[in-house]
Amino acid sequence: MLDSVKENTQGGNMKKYVLCITVLILFLQGCAKRTDLGQSKGVVLTGYIFNVETGNPIKNVKVSLAGAKDTLFIVSPTGKYAFDIPLGSYELIVSKKGFEIGKNNLKLSVKKNYNYDIILLKKRELTPQQKEAQVHLTNAVSAFNNGNIKMANAEITIAASLTPKNKTVIEYKTKISERITTLADSMFAQAISLEKAKKNEQALKVLEEILKLEPENKEALEKLNSIKTLLSEKPKPKPKPKPKPKPAVNVENIYKQGLSLFSQGKYKAAIGKFNTVLKYKPSHSGAKTYRTKAQKRSQALGG
Repeated sequence: MLDSVKENTQGGNMKKYVLCITVLILFLQGCAKRTDLGQSKGVVLTGYIFNVETGNPIKNVKVSLAGAKDTLFIVSPTGKYAFDIPLGSYELIVSKKGFEIGKNNLKLSVKKNYNYDIILLKKRELTPQQKEAQVHLTNAVSAFNNGNIKMANAEITIAASLTPKNKTVIEYKTKISERITTLADSMFAQAISLEKAKKNEQALKVLEEILKLEPENKEALEKLNSIKTLLSEKPKPKPKPKPKPKPAVNVENIYKQGLSLFSQGKYKAAIGKFNTVLKYKPSHSGAKTYRTKAQKRSQALGG
Protein backbone atom coordinates (compact mmCIF):
# COMPACT_ATOMS: atom_id res chain seq x y z
CA MET A 1 0.00 0.00 0.00
CA LEU A 2 2.77 2.40 1.01
CA ASP A 3 4.80 1.45 -2.06
CA SER A 4 1.79 2.18 -4.25
CA VAL A 5 1.38 5.62 -2.72
CA LYS A 6 5.08 6.31 -3.22
CA GLU A 7 4.86 5.28 -6.85
CA ASN A 8 1.82 7.49 -7.41
CA THR A 9 3.57 10.39 -5.70
CA GLN A 10 6.72 9.91 -7.74
CA GLY A 11 4.66 9.63 -10.93
CA GLY A 12 2.79 12.83 -10.10
CA ASN A 13 6.03 14.67 -9.41
CA MET A 14 7.49 13.41 -12.66
CA LYS A 15 4.47 14.71 -14.61
CA LYS A 16 4.75 18.08 -12.91
CA TYR A 17 8.46 18.17 -13.69
CA VAL A 18 7.90 17.33 -17.38
CA LEU A 19 5.15 19.95 -17.58
CA CYS A 20 7.38 22.61 -16.05
CA ILE A 21 10.21 21.76 -18.46
CA THR A 22 7.79 21.94 -21.42
CA VAL A 23 6.44 25.35 -20.34
CA LEU A 24 10.00 26.63 -19.80
CA ILE A 25 11.07 25.47 -23.28
CA LEU A 26 8.04 27.13 -24.88
CA PHE A 27 8.71 30.34 -22.97
CA LEU A 28 12.37 30.38 -24.00
CA GLN A 29 11.41 29.73 -27.63
CA GLY A 30 9.03 32.66 -27.53
CA CYS A 31 11.69 34.91 -26.02
CA ALA A 32 14.21 33.74 -28.58
CA LYS A 33 11.77 34.44 -31.37
CA ARG A 34 11.08 37.93 -30.06
CA THR A 35 14.81 38.54 -29.52
CA ASP A 36 15.59 37.52 -33.10
CA LEU A 37 13.21 40.20 -34.39
CA GLY A 38 14.62 42.79 -32.05
CA GLN A 39 18.33 42.34 -32.73
CA SER A 40 18.43 45.52 -34.85
CA LYS A 41 15.83 47.55 -32.94
CA GLY A 42 15.47 51.13 -34.06
CA VAL A 43 12.13 52.57 -32.92
CA VAL A 44 9.40 52.28 -30.33
CA LEU A 45 5.87 52.22 -31.71
CA THR A 46 3.06 52.96 -29.24
CA GLY A 47 -0.58 53.93 -29.38
CA TYR A 48 -4.13 53.41 -28.16
CA ILE A 49 -7.06 51.61 -29.76
CA PHE A 50 -10.19 53.71 -29.23
CA ASN A 51 -13.90 53.00 -29.43
CA VAL A 52 -15.26 55.36 -32.09
CA GLU A 53 -18.45 55.99 -30.15
CA THR A 54 -17.25 56.41 -26.56
CA GLY A 55 -13.74 57.66 -27.19
CA ASN A 56 -12.46 55.23 -24.56
CA PRO A 57 -9.65 52.71 -25.09
CA ILE A 58 -10.91 49.24 -26.00
CA LYS A 59 -9.88 46.59 -23.47
CA ASN A 60 -8.60 43.11 -24.34
CA VAL A 61 -7.99 44.04 -27.97
CA LYS A 62 -5.83 41.89 -30.26
CA VAL A 63 -2.93 43.69 -31.94
CA SER A 64 -0.59 42.17 -34.50
CA LEU A 65 2.33 43.81 -36.26
CA ALA A 66 3.51 42.07 -39.42
CA GLY A 67 6.95 42.93 -40.73
CA ALA A 68 9.00 41.62 -43.63
CA LYS A 69 10.47 38.76 -41.57
CA ASP A 70 8.18 38.12 -38.64
CA THR A 71 4.89 39.00 -36.94
CA LEU A 72 4.45 40.17 -33.36
CA PHE A 73 1.17 39.55 -31.56
CA ILE A 74 -0.23 40.83 -28.26
CA VAL A 75 -3.54 41.07 -26.46
CA SER A 76 -3.78 44.45 -24.74
CA PRO A 77 -5.85 44.45 -21.56
CA THR A 78 -5.92 48.28 -21.43
CA GLY A 79 -6.20 49.21 -25.10
CA LYS A 80 -2.63 50.47 -25.27
CA TYR A 81 0.05 48.71 -27.31
CA ALA A 82 3.82 49.09 -27.58
CA PHE A 83 6.39 47.45 -29.85
CA ASP A 84 10.17 47.81 -29.83
CA ILE A 85 11.07 47.11 -33.45
CA PRO A 86 13.65 47.80 -36.15
CA LEU A 87 13.05 50.30 -38.94
CA GLY A 88 10.97 49.06 -41.85
CA SER A 89 7.47 48.71 -43.30
CA TYR A 90 4.73 47.04 -41.26
CA GLU A 91 1.04 46.19 -41.33
CA LEU A 92 -0.69 46.92 -38.03
CA ILE A 93 -3.85 44.84 -37.60
CA VAL A 94 -6.27 45.36 -34.70
CA SER A 95 -9.31 43.23 -33.93
CA LYS A 96 -11.95 42.93 -31.24
CA LYS A 97 -15.26 41.09 -31.22
CA GLY A 98 -18.10 43.44 -32.08
CA PHE A 99 -15.81 45.84 -33.98
CA GLU A 100 -14.63 46.16 -37.55
CA ILE A 101 -11.04 44.98 -38.11
CA GLY A 102 -8.58 47.87 -38.35
CA LYS A 103 -5.68 47.62 -40.80
CA ASN A 104 -2.96 50.23 -41.16
CA ASN A 105 0.21 50.22 -43.25
CA LEU A 106 3.14 51.92 -41.56
CA LYS A 107 6.52 52.94 -42.93
CA LEU A 108 9.01 53.66 -40.16
CA SER A 109 12.12 55.11 -41.77
CA VAL A 110 13.48 57.50 -39.13
CA LYS A 111 14.90 56.54 -35.76
CA LYS A 112 12.45 58.08 -33.31
CA ASN A 113 9.48 57.11 -31.14
CA TYR A 114 6.22 56.80 -33.07
CA ASN A 115 2.71 57.24 -31.70
CA TYR A 116 -0.08 55.81 -33.82
CA ASP A 117 -3.61 55.74 -32.40
CA ILE A 118 -6.29 53.60 -34.03
CA ILE A 119 -10.07 53.95 -33.99
CA LEU A 120 -12.26 50.87 -34.36
CA LEU A 121 -15.77 51.08 -35.74
CA LYS A 122 -18.62 49.23 -34.07
CA LYS A 123 -20.29 46.43 -36.03
CA ARG A 124 -23.83 47.75 -36.12
CA GLU A 125 -26.22 49.55 -38.40
CA LEU A 126 -25.45 53.25 -38.57
CA THR A 127 -27.34 56.07 -40.18
CA PRO A 128 -25.82 57.40 -43.42
CA GLN A 129 -24.79 60.51 -41.48
CA GLN A 130 -23.00 58.48 -38.81
CA LYS A 131 -21.23 56.38 -41.42
CA GLU A 132 -20.02 59.48 -43.22
CA ALA A 133 -18.86 60.99 -39.93
CA GLN A 134 -16.89 57.84 -39.08
CA VAL A 135 -15.16 57.92 -42.47
CA HIS A 136 -14.09 61.55 -41.94
CA LEU A 137 -13.04 60.80 -38.35
CA THR A 138 -10.88 57.89 -39.50
CA ASN A 139 -9.32 60.10 -42.18
CA ALA A 140 -8.67 62.82 -39.59
CA VAL A 141 -6.91 60.41 -37.20
CA SER A 142 -4.81 58.96 -40.02
CA ALA A 143 -3.79 62.43 -41.24
CA PHE A 144 -3.02 63.51 -37.67
CA ASN A 145 -0.80 60.46 -37.12
CA ASN A 146 1.04 61.21 -40.37
CA GLY A 147 1.58 64.88 -39.48
CA ASN A 148 -0.77 66.28 -42.13
CA ILE A 149 -2.46 68.77 -39.80
CA LYS A 150 -4.20 70.74 -42.54
CA MET A 151 -5.98 67.65 -43.86
CA ALA A 152 -6.70 66.40 -40.31
CA ASN A 153 -8.36 69.72 -39.47
CA ALA A 154 -10.50 69.66 -42.60
CA GLU A 155 -11.65 66.08 -41.98
CA ILE A 156 -12.39 66.54 -38.25
CA THR A 157 -14.38 69.70 -39.01
CA ILE A 158 -16.67 67.69 -41.30
CA ALA A 159 -16.95 64.88 -38.76
CA ALA A 160 -17.86 67.39 -36.02
CA SER A 161 -20.56 68.95 -38.18
CA LEU A 162 -22.13 65.50 -38.70
CA THR A 163 -21.79 64.12 -35.14
CA PRO A 164 -20.99 67.04 -32.80
CA LYS A 165 -21.55 65.00 -29.60
CA ASN A 166 -19.28 62.09 -30.55
CA LYS A 167 -16.65 61.86 -27.79
CA THR A 168 -13.87 60.72 -30.10
CA VAL A 169 -14.61 63.54 -32.52
CA ILE A 170 -14.49 66.06 -29.67
CA GLU A 171 -11.24 64.59 -28.35
CA TYR A 172 -9.47 64.71 -31.71
CA LYS A 173 -10.85 68.14 -32.54
CA THR A 174 -9.16 69.36 -29.34
CA LYS A 175 -5.90 67.54 -30.15
CA ILE A 176 -5.79 68.94 -33.68
CA SER A 177 -6.65 72.44 -32.47
CA GLU A 178 -3.77 72.34 -29.98
CA ARG A 179 -1.36 71.11 -32.64
CA ILE A 180 -2.50 73.88 -35.02
CA THR A 181 -1.89 76.53 -32.34
CA THR A 182 1.64 75.23 -31.72
CA LEU A 183 2.37 75.07 -35.44
CA ALA A 184 0.93 78.55 -36.10
CA ASP A 185 3.08 80.07 -33.32
CA SER A 186 6.20 78.49 -34.80
CA MET A 187 5.32 79.68 -38.32
CA PHE A 188 4.57 83.21 -37.08
CA ALA A 189 8.02 83.40 -35.49
CA GLN A 190 9.47 82.30 -38.84
CA ALA A 191 7.52 85.04 -40.66
CA ILE A 192 8.81 87.71 -38.25
CA SER A 193 12.37 86.49 -38.80
CA LEU A 194 11.91 86.70 -42.58
CA GLU A 195 10.46 90.20 -42.29
CA LYS A 196 13.46 91.38 -40.27
CA ALA A 197 15.72 89.93 -42.97
CA LYS A 198 13.82 92.07 -45.57
CA LYS A 199 12.42 88.89 -47.17
CA ASN A 200 8.86 90.20 -47.20
CA GLU A 201 7.58 88.04 -50.07
CA GLN A 202 8.63 84.87 -48.23
CA ALA A 203 7.15 86.15 -44.97
CA LEU A 204 3.88 86.82 -46.79
CA LYS A 205 3.66 83.21 -47.98
CA VAL A 206 4.23 81.86 -44.45
CA LEU A 207 1.50 84.15 -43.06
CA GLU A 208 -0.91 82.99 -45.76
CA GLU A 209 -0.27 79.36 -44.73
CA ILE A 210 -0.99 80.27 -41.10
CA LEU A 211 -4.34 81.77 -42.09
CA LYS A 212 -5.23 78.61 -43.99
CA LEU A 213 -4.84 76.73 -40.70
CA GLU A 214 -6.31 79.47 -38.49
CA PRO A 215 -8.47 81.88 -40.55
CA GLU A 216 -9.25 83.94 -37.43
CA ASN A 217 -5.64 84.42 -36.31
CA LYS A 218 -5.72 88.22 -35.77
CA GLU A 219 -1.98 88.55 -35.20
CA ALA A 220 -1.12 86.82 -38.49
CA LEU A 221 -3.82 88.80 -40.35
CA GLU A 222 -2.54 92.15 -39.08
CA LYS A 223 1.04 91.30 -40.01
CA LEU A 224 -0.10 90.05 -43.43
CA ASN A 225 -1.92 93.34 -44.17
CA SER A 226 1.06 95.32 -42.90
CA ILE A 227 3.48 93.56 -45.24
CA LYS A 228 1.03 93.82 -48.17
CA THR A 229 0.78 97.57 -47.63
CA LEU A 230 4.55 97.84 -47.50
CA LEU A 231 4.95 95.88 -50.74
CA SER A 232 2.26 97.90 -52.53
CA GLU A 233 3.97 101.23 -51.82
CA LYS A 234 6.09 102.40 -54.74
CA PRO A 235 9.57 103.41 -53.67
CA LYS A 236 10.10 107.16 -53.85
CA PRO A 237 12.42 108.18 -56.71
CA LYS A 238 15.77 109.44 -55.63
CA PRO A 239 16.04 113.21 -56.07
CA LYS A 240 18.18 114.28 -58.98
CA PRO A 241 21.40 115.87 -57.89
CA LYS A 242 21.35 119.62 -58.25
CA PRO A 243 23.72 120.91 -60.91
CA LYS A 244 26.79 122.50 -59.50
CA PRO A 245 26.56 126.28 -59.76
CA LYS A 246 28.83 127.77 -62.36
CA PRO A 247 31.52 129.95 -60.95
CA ALA A 248 30.58 133.66 -61.04
CA VAL A 249 32.17 135.59 -63.93
CA ASN A 250 34.18 138.66 -62.94
CA VAL A 251 33.28 140.96 -65.80
CA GLU A 252 35.63 143.73 -64.76
CA ASN A 253 38.66 141.42 -64.71
CA ILE A 254 37.86 140.25 -68.24
CA TYR A 255 37.43 143.88 -69.30
CA LYS A 256 40.85 144.75 -67.86
CA GLN A 257 42.34 141.77 -69.72
CA GLY A 258 40.82 143.16 -72.92
CA LEU A 259 42.31 146.58 -72.28
CA SER A 260 45.74 145.03 -71.66
CA LEU A 261 45.55 143.09 -74.92
CA PHE A 262 44.37 146.27 -76.73
CA SER A 263 47.35 148.23 -75.42
CA GLN A 264 49.67 145.47 -76.63
CA GLY A 265 48.20 145.67 -80.11
CA LYS A 266 46.59 142.23 -79.84
CA TYR A 267 43.29 143.46 -81.20
CA LYS A 268 41.67 140.13 -82.14
CA ALA A 269 42.29 138.73 -78.66
CA ALA A 270 41.05 141.96 -77.13
CA ILE A 271 37.85 141.79 -79.22
CA GLY A 272 37.22 138.27 -77.80
CA LYS A 273 37.53 139.56 -74.24
CA PHE A 274 35.19 142.50 -74.90
CA ASN A 275 32.65 140.17 -76.48
CA THR A 276 32.72 138.04 -73.32
CA VAL A 277 32.13 141.12 -71.18
CA LEU A 278 29.17 142.15 -73.30
CA LYS A 279 27.74 138.61 -73.16
CA TYR A 280 27.39 138.84 -69.39
CA LYS A 281 26.81 142.58 -69.24
CA PRO A 282 25.43 143.94 -72.54
CA SER A 283 25.24 147.50 -71.15
CA HIS A 284 28.97 147.74 -70.39
CA SER A 285 29.90 151.00 -72.21
CA GLY A 286 33.67 150.61 -71.93
CA ALA A 287 33.59 147.17 -73.57
CA LYS A 288 31.44 148.54 -76.40
CA THR A 289 33.77 151.48 -76.99
CA TYR A 290 37.01 149.51 -76.97
CA ARG A 291 35.59 146.67 -79.00
CA THR A 292 34.73 149.20 -81.73
CA LYS A 293 38.24 150.67 -81.54
CA ALA A 294 39.85 147.25 -81.65
CA GLN A 295 37.75 146.26 -84.67
CA LYS A 296 38.77 149.45 -86.58
CA ARG A 297 42.48 149.01 -85.80
CA SER A 298 42.38 145.37 -86.71
CA GLN A 299 40.76 146.26 -90.07
CA ALA A 300 43.35 148.97 -90.61
CA LEU A 301 46.07 146.41 -90.17
CA GLY A 302 44.34 144.10 -92.62
CA GLY A 303 43.05 141.75 -89.88
